[in-house]
Amino acid sequence: MLYSFNQSYAESVMPQWIKNNAKWWSQGAISDSEYLKGIEYLVSQGIIKVPIKEVTATNTGLSDGSMAKSLVVHFKGSRGDFDVYTISLIIQTSQSTEFQFESIPSKDKKQYYDLISYYVNNGGTKDPTNVNIDILAGDGSTIETFQYGNCQVSAYYMYVNDNKQQYRLSGNEVAELRDNADFVCQGVHIIMTQTPHV
Repeated sequence: MLYSFNQSYAESVMPQWIKNNAKWWSQGAISDSEYLKGIEYLVSQGIIKVPIKEVTATNTGLSDGSMAKSLVVHFKGSRGDFDVYTISLIIQTSQSTEFQFESIPSKDKKQYYDLISYYVNNGGTKDPTNVNIDILAGDGSTIETFQYGNCQVSAYYMYVNDNKQQYRLSGNEVAELRDNADFVCQGVHIIMTQTPHV
């Protein structure tokens, strides 16, 4: 749990038991709720005066195994069937039939680049492909799938992302060469394969 608040203390002596609670809480000997009960008691008794301006509490209860961790993009069409495993960005537009696929260029995506070059070289008007995007949890199970039908590439470009405020796809804090493809499709269908925890 993460708690943030501004506080000021009255001129009083902090009871020894709350100091012990703080120590035990930091060592994991008592739970968050037990520690907070002690703080609440001190506030209710006026021992601590807390003018709270903002409180943020977060306790997702999600393990790494149940949270979304990666994506698999499945391409299926006349140019072949293949998968691209990635932690890249997928951005769905407001029209919901367009998406953007951004990744770091790499040798393992040869079939993907063959597909891109086919659309770029032919004006993006022939042989649409179907694209399924699986959102995978840390344990490898599929959380949900976005099924896009009859897709074509409308734009493709490469650029250097040197904005350190953005997530680094490589995991390294250096500038990255990225490629970006915009897909326009005729429809999208979302399949929830397991109920995500909220």
